[in-house]
Amino acid sequence: MVAAGFKFVDFIVWVKNKYIPTQGNKRLNNVFDFILMFSKGDNYHLDRKSIAFLKNRLDSQSQTSHLCAGNVWKIKIDDREFVPYELVECLIKVSNLLPNTLILDPIMGNGTTLRVALDYIHSFWGGELDPTKYNQCKKIIREFNDADQTKDKKD
Repeated sequence: MVAAGFKFVDFIVWVKNKYIPTQGNKRLNNVFDFILMFSKGDNYHLDRKSIAFLKNRLDSQSQTSHLCAGNVWKIKIDDREFVPYELVECLIKVSNLLPNTLILDPIMGNGTTLRVALDYIHSFWGGELDPTKYNQCKKIIREFNDADQTKDKKD
């Protein structure tokens, strides 16, 4: 990322509410993930107040949140073991992005970052090697475009 002109901003340690088992006897179970934040250019400002957004959102959904104001976030993982929508949503808010900012996710997985980027009207670029997950991301784009066209017809 640095070689491509991005600047390392910070990292978040996402502590999950359950572990994801690993196979074999060479690694421990995965109970956290590192989220690396990069910026392109010098015009980057954290919005520290937005961390309260996630806590308020989770509290309003009657979930228990143990989010701290630092870089260790305890956000529940759902039963499907995807990155939670709320995690990406808070990352976008704390990053203080202008509308239509390009969001890059080099490992899209099941497309949570893509979905949040589309919902918040940002541009998106991502990569995914797993064909099943890549097709899931293509489906998210089709559904978003179909919903957008339906909305335009109603307006």
